[in-house]
Amino acid sequence: MFQEVVEKVKEDAISALPDCLLQEILSHFPSTKDAIKTGILSKRWKHLWTSIPTLIFSHSDYYHLTPYFHLLVDKTLTQCHQLKLKKLEVHTIYDIQFESVYNNWIRYAIRCNVEELNLGFHGWELKFLLDQSFFFPISSCFTDLRLSCFMLNPTGAISWKNLRSLYINNVNLDEGLFLNIISGSPLLETLVFKKCHGYTSNEINAPNISSVTQFPQLKLKKFKVCSCFDIQFQSQLKSWIPYAIRCNVEVLKLDLWKTEWGDDFMLDQILFTRSCLTDLKLVGA
Repeated sequence: MFQEVVEKVKEDAISALPDCLLQEILSHFPSTKDAIKTGILSKRWKHLWTSIPTLIFSHSDYYHLTPYFHLLVDKTLTQCHQLKLKKLEVHTIYDIQFESVYNNWIRYAIRCNVEELNLGFHGWELKFLLDQSFFFPISSCFTDLRLSCFMLNPTGAISWKNLRSLYINNVNLDEGLFLNIISGSPLLETLVFKKCHGYTSNEINAPNISSVTQFPQLKLKKFKVCSCFDIQFQSQLKSWIPYAIRCNVEVLKLDLWKTEWGDDFMLDQILFTRSCLTDLKLVGA
């Protein structure tokens, strides 16, 4: 894609467009690295990328981590001038020695009032523990969160007042974390759990409400779970799915498989007697 831009963009109609439109075009490039390369086209293009509202970084080789990727992200963020960030996406392999660097990237996004945050710090065993400032930002502008391979351990009530879509992949979820998420995200419409695992927790860092049945109903449109289930996670699903139904969810997709011998997952009768579903997919349930 970048080569096509180099060949076609001289002093043509595209170059005649105002900076705001050019920056919008650059923000749709598959990676920020490609957008930076357009700086060789002319003096005018040299610094256009520094104000684009979307930043995308992906370290595609998860088997060989190089410092170059972290230097690229750091240098790019220090040269950017935007006060408002539409989207930040970062995917790399997790390395404990870069924890402070990861936190700096996330804090930068929060300072820029990022709306869409897509983070994946993939690791084989260890997972990155998100900083507490992530859960209680002074001004929460999150509308879309996608989190892969993290540890989520908020020490207080989550405050994601503008969040509409949450995608969580490969994260441990207990009842308290689920309650904390839905209580702190009153505008949530889409909730997706993929390859998540259940566990019991003696401490529930959430509002003092004993069950999801006591929570006010969200205007939930989509609830999706794609995961294996053991005894612990199965018990949590048996409360989460009826809660989604009580929220009049429109799209419900369950793709479940067992990690041990036992009975298949039994759906709650509320699914068949009280439902506003327009799209239903059941695999393994």
